[in-house]
Amino acid sequence: MLTLNVLLVVAALGTAWALDYAYQSFGTLPRVELGAVLTPVDDTPGEAINVLMVGYDSSEGLDPDDPVNTGRNPASQLADVIMILRIDPSTTQAALVSIPRDLWVPIAGEGYSAKINTSYAVGGPPALIATIESYLGIPINSFVAVDFAGFQRIVGAIGGVEIYFPETARDTRSGLVPSGPGCTLLQADQALAYARSRYYQEQTASGGWRTDPYADFSRVRRQQDFIRQALSRAIDRGIRNPATLNALIGSVEDAVLLDEQITTRDILEIANRFRTFSPDALATYTMQDLVVGETIAGQAALRLREADAQPLLDLFRGVQPGLDPTPASVRVRVLNGSGASSQATEVAADLRLTGFTVTGTDNARGLGLARTTVRHAPGQRASAELLARHLVVEPLIEEDPTLLRAPVELVTGDDYAGLLAEPRPAGPASVGPTVATSTTTVVEEGPADTVTPPPGC
Repeated sequence: MLTLNVLLVVAALGTAWALDYAYQSFGTLPRVELGAVLTPVDDTPGEAINVLMVGYDSSEGLDPDDPVNTGRNPASQLADVIMILRIDPSTTQAALVSIPRDLWVPIAGEGYSAKINTSYAVGGPPALIATIESYLGIPINSFVAVDFAGFQRIVGAIGGVEIYFPETARDTRSGLVPSGPGCTLLQADQALAYARSRYYQEQTASGGWRTDPYADFSRVRRQQDFIRQALSRAIDRGIRNPATLNALIGSVEDAVLLDEQITTRDILEIANRFRTFSPDALATYTMQDLVVGETIAGQAALRLREADAQPLLDLFRGVQPGLDPTPASVRVRVLNGSGASSQATEVAADLRLTGFTVTGTDNARGLGLARTTVRHAPGQRASAELLARHLVVEPLIEEDPTLLRAPVELVTGDDYAGLLAEPRPAGPASVGPTVATSTTTVVEEGPADTVTPPPGC
């Protein structure tokens, strides 16, 4: 969605021909009448807006033999993916939160409660928007939706999306064939299977399959990472080239549904402000720690812990300028700086157990580093400090404007001693007693690990 509504139009600013083409093409996109259900945006230049992004569960337009059609009702139409993108043009910052589709909420205008994706089935976009605004208190200023076939056309237009798989993975229900380990270029059908995967499995060393115990929440993280990778892929494929732009815009002409109030000029003005936006700067949030699983009316559902959720909701309400990072929002790359065998791989596994998002591992340029170091891109100091507070030893923290593959890098040194399950308090370091590590023995023999995602992955 970000690719379509920001980067595609950013590319249109590159040439007069492309700009004219964008005006014509975006003017023909399908629209949905939402009327007063949307919260109007102030006329103040640079005003932040919230865009409700929905991937809806419809197989219309797919090949009848597509795995998506297996065991499903072709007429069903549920909100399979619900995200809110907050764009602040004045600061060129963007934040994305995923709303669990099993969140139990009062359905606006219906007089009963159900899972939030039910609102889309009973009343379409207006009911979903009204439900979010009334229950979560988040104003929705604009709306965009895409179905399965549209998603596939978008992925096809950018030549597929590269995804890094730590282990060989599959989902027999969504149709994801065994992929990885390492970077795998997913084409349209497999990209959809990956994005929809709820029964994700990784292959174990013995050849068996281990099912991801976090189901929908892991799926949310994969979807958020997919957005980043799709953005990067669009840039790498030369989105400013008119021929590439032609194919990309042509692919979305009947694949994306927009609200009737947003204009091509609105999109172009936002895109102009975000023309240097980096995919790694997208802040992402989940509600995993803000909900509790319950059986409600005979259904497995999620109940919001309303008091705990207020800081996150306030961020998207515009009540506060920012939010402290969580482990899930920190994307970190691990480098083996000590030379200990397989250390980066083991540390990456421990970081994932602690909740961090690991983008890859590698050896540092120089081995034998004495002190563990956390490097961060500009503007990522808070994320680096959170990671540092999860380390048993107090590391050096350095800003590095050359970081490309992840906004934060952890370079292990000879002093590396593991991770803390809970972070130290902010301020002077104090080592806690609980270490969240899956492997604590350092193997002294054998080569250091060299798992390196290629550029663009």
